Amino acid sequence: QLHILCINRAPEILALQRTFLEGEGFRVTTRATLDKDLDAIVQLAPDAIILDYMWRRDDPDGHITGLVGIARDVIDLGKAENELRATEQRQRELLAEARRQAQELALFHEVRTALVRMELPDLFRTVVEAIARTFGYKLVSLYMLEDDDLVLQHQVGHEHEVQHIPATQGISGRVIRTGKAVLIEEVQADPDFLEAVPGSVSEVCVPLRDGDRVVGTLNVESEERVRVSEADFRMMVALSEHVSVAIGRAQLNTEVRRNEARFRALVRNASDVITILDVDGTICYESPAIERVFGYQEAELVGRKAFDLVHPDDLPLVNAAFAATLENPALVSTIEFRFCHKDGSWRWLEATGTNLLADPAVGGLVINSRDITESKEYATQLWHQAHHDPLTGLPNRALFLQQLEQVLARRGSDPVAVLSLDLDEFKTVNDSLGHEYGDRLLVAAAERLASCIRAGDMLARFGGDEFTLLQARMTDAREATKMGECLRQALAAPFKLNGYQVSVSCSLGIALSSPELATPADLLRAADVALYQSKAIGKGNVAFFDAARDASALERLRRETELRQALERDELRLHYQPEIDLVTGCIVGVEALVRWQHPSDGLLPSDAFIPLAEETELIVPIGEWVLAEAWRQLMAWDAQIPNANTLALSVNVSPLQIRDPDLVAQVSRILRETGFPPQRLVLEITERGLVENTEATDRAMEALKALGVDLAIDDFGAHQVGLAYLRWWPMDAIKLDQSLVADLNHNQRSRA
Repeated sequence: QLHILCINRAPEILALQRTFLEGEGFRVTTRATLDKDLDAIVQLAPDAIILDYMWRRDDPDGHITGLVGIARDVIDLGKAENELRATEQRQRELLAEARRQAQELALFHEVRTALVRMELPDLFRTVVEAIARTFGYKLVSLYMLEDDDLVLQHQVGHEHEVQHIPATQGISGRVIRTGKAVLIEEVQADPDFLEAVPGSVSEVCVPLRDGDRVVGTLNVESEERVRVSEADFRMMVALSEHVSVAIGRAQLNTEVRRNEARFRALVRNASDVITILDVDGTICYESPAIERVFGYQEAELVGRKAFDLVHPDDLPLVNAAFAATLENPALVSTIEFRFCHKDGSWRWLEATGTNLLADPAVGGLVINSRDITESKEYATQLWHQAHHDPLTGLPNRALFLQQLEQVLARRGSDPVAVLSLDLDEFKTVNDSLGHEYGDRLLVAAAERLASCIRAGDMLARFGGDEFTLLQARMTDAREATKMGECLRQALAAPFKLNGYQVSVSCSLGIALSSPELATPADLLRAADVALYQSKAIGKGNVAFFDAARDASALERLRRETELRQALERDELRLHYQPEIDLVTGCIVGVEALVRWQHPSDGLLPSDAFIPLAEETELIVPIGEWVLAEAWRQLMAWDAQIPNANTLALSVNVSPLQIRDPDLVAQVSRILRETGFPPQRLVLEITERGLVENTEATDRAMEALKALGVDLAIDDFGAHQVGLAYLRWWPMDAIKLDQSLVADLNHNQRSRA
């Protein structure tokens, strides 16, 4: 009898039951037979059934009468064992991953620590060796780009160092060119592989960057059929980012250190003083230049209030600039003020303030100062020279006009007087005793005249023996008369000049401001007209300007002023009259004729202003301008027009010019500067100019002829000069006066 206890009624177990329970004539006589049959049964489902059995001996004789068997299903147990094995494998993998992550973290920590305390060469060595040590890689290298080559910085595991790799070659070159990291599992199959290390199997190469620029590579190679993995690739990419940060930071630090060194050198050697102030004006820092410029040691000023050393008169300006800089950090203000030197003297500073309170490296107001005392004094000297007469030290015309304009602007209804004065006997003293005595007389006269003026008045020298006085505060004409009398009395006593006793008187012209005389120019002209009137009466007189009486004189004076301004305002023009050969009909030369483009009267011919220019001696600067401008124009024509370089240039020279000792030097200088051939220049001198002052004229003509210049007599016959003069003058041409040739066609005697 067979009893089977089963956990599960699986098909295999049911088949086993049928085998035992339904089989006919089944006998088990021996253990061996049973074991053999049992093994066959178990093979029915070896993974599903575990069969335990025991013999049953109920027969008194001890024979086996049956078999008790216990079977159980182990399919679920197999699944559980498989899952257990899979879990154990996953745990081993997780443990390996955790171990690798720990290694990577330790590596990154080592690299990050190196970033802070190491220079680039040490950092490169640390990174390469840490990679090899942490993961056991045998071949690790780091290259940096220099020009067109990758230059080895450090490596481990390589028997032969490759110091230079062209950036156009190899896997590293490809990474440099593309900027992309690569993982190559079979390097032998890569067309860019250089096989610098025999036996290399796989490689990771990642770019190193400085900002957006690729500057190097980090390489890991494997050998002996050990391949680098995707995890190695990710780790190297992450590590390269750390190294790239270090490269950028190192470059920045290098630049910062270079700038700091340069800044320290500049601060220590700069002539400027650099000061840092707190918000209350306390000095926090002084550069070493403070001792050289102001005599203080740095420690003597740090902690003091800067405002305590500013000149009291300049303190409001400094306070205002300081407050404005505090209020507006974007404002950069520059002011000039006086600062106390250690020796007690006052020095002028030009200071520029910048608000850097928000900058943690500064935390204050930075003041850059430089000593401008010398330039300030020099500028003052230049201003004084530009606005004062060098002989007497009195204000000159320019300063007088400025003061007069200011007084007229603020006078209100009160009149202003201008007194024009000159010394009657000055020319006699100059001609008889010489210019040295004339200058001494002018200085002595200026001192006496200055003793008469009141506060607010101004005495000026306009040139020669002409002085002008401004009375700014007066109520009526009587005050001007009283002042005029004071000036005359001041000059009445004789002057003693190195043993000579000289007496002079003065003539005075006075003009009072009015609605008609409201500008400085009008008042000055009116005072000059009044002076002319006083001299017309006789020496030592005083005359007031009378608009009804002096209108024509004022108009002449106005025209003279306008003519002076014409040169300054570039109102003069040159027109060119052709000279034609009557035989050939060709132009052989041009004569330069000056015109005045008057701003209101239009184009004026020469006879409208040349007589006035000669009377006022303005003809000398006008003549010099004509010479230079005519040469400039003819040189321009030479460059533009074919055959123009054969034209002669004729220029009129006035009697005043021919007597001017500078004329020959002017002509020589212009010929030299322009390169104009002297034989093409013809200077036309009027007949009157040749007759007057013959000795000086003869010297000038001889000097001009020595330069190679041609000379011509202009207007010959206008003054009935005898033909005998032609024997003495070195002339090349004669231009007959128009009166001699006006009626050649009708008057036989004129033709003769």
